[in-house]
Amino acid sequence: MINVNTHIHTPYCFSPFESISQALAIARKQNIYVLGINDFNTTEGYEEFATACEKAGVYPLFNIELVSINQEDQEKGFHWNDPVNPGVIHLCGKGLNNPPRLSNDSRNLISSMWKITQDRIWKMVELLNKLLADKNIGLSLDYNQIRNLHAKNSVSEPHLARHLYLTTVDKWPQHQDQVSIFRRLFDDPRFETDPSDSLFMQDQIRKRLLDVGKAAYVDKNPASFYSTHRVRSLILEAGGIPSFLISDSLLNGCTDVEKRLLSLERKLNELGIFAVEFLGCNTPLDLLKKCADFFYRHNFCVTFGTDHNTPNPCTLIPSAQDSIPFDSELQQIAYEGACIIAAHQEKHRACLPGFLNEEGYRNFHGNQLKEFILIGDEAIRRTISNGARSYIAQN
Repeated sequence: MINVNTHIHTPYCFSPFESISQALAIARKQNIYVLGINDFNTTEGYEEFATACEKAGVYPLFNIELVSINQEDQEKGFHWNDPVNPGVIHLCGKGLNNPPRLSNDSRNLISSMWKITQDRIWKMVELLNKLLADKNIGLSLDYNQIRNLHAKNSVSEPHLARHLYLTTVDKWPQHQDQVSIFRRLFDDPRFETDPSDSLFMQDQIRKRLLDVGKAAYVDKNPASFYSTHRVRSLILEAGGIPSFLISDSLLNGCTDVEKRLLSLERKLNELGIFAVEFLGCNTPLDLLKKCADFFYRHNFCVTFGTDHNTPNPCTLIPSAQDSIPFDSELQQIAYEGACIIAAHQEKHRACLPGFLNEEGYRNFHGNQLKEFILIGDEAIRRTISNGARSYIAQN
């Protein structure tokens, strides 16, 4: 079975990878031959991603991640896939055209979403600087410097944590001085750890300073959330498949999985969303299989990713809780989901109908969908074959 991962973030938003090429090198080492770029609010990495995939002999999936809001559910206090913000729905666009062909209004919408998120980060930088001044810690952060050093497009909370950590340990190289600085910064005189543990310290900075209710936290601007209908329309216009993200928190602790799945499938049908993507690796295998199989049997496009929106460069191969690998049935579902996206891209390149029609409803069911999946399978295997020949020629 061909290993696939339809959802990683790259340095164009936040990523543990130093470059897209590094992500592809890791993918090849782990025998992943289908990989999906899935950055927040941007498609700027597409060209670089396409080039790196071609060199590596990996089939590229062109995706985007956007955040929307359902106003009615927000007022009701109903949570979709955001455990903090009611009414908020995290969506992906899977298999966008490369390059995306968008109207000026849609391009302005994405630019507006990007600007609002960056304005929030500016305010968080200001709060961090105030905190540093109040604690008499001789550091000052600069948004533009952070962006130039650590980000290719958007600055996010993980970038702030990374930059604050690196500048602190650079200015105070002695272990005890670092401990002293972080104790003052965290207002925790008992804080004790090895500051050289970069990943742990960045996580601590986020939890203690940047999370909800902490000193440098800024509420997300409601204006950055566009209606789910508008975001769905944008994804369709860009040639993509709107996909609902299913995180570990949505599944774990559910006392009646069947009821939850039936309700979710009904709501997604009402929204005109016929694809789901499972993220993370903290869901037990049996629960993950039950949920994936449910949507698979209902002719949804079912995909799996590892997200990689944290500094921890864990494996690129999607897995269940405790790093338990997928069994053959789950691998097959994952591969067929990737094939649907690949076939959708191939059809659109040929100016033919893809997985969805112009209104965003499924073109294929049952045996027709199986035939559609074969188109993606052929495209993926062709890419792998061409990549193998290229690799032999280069070596």
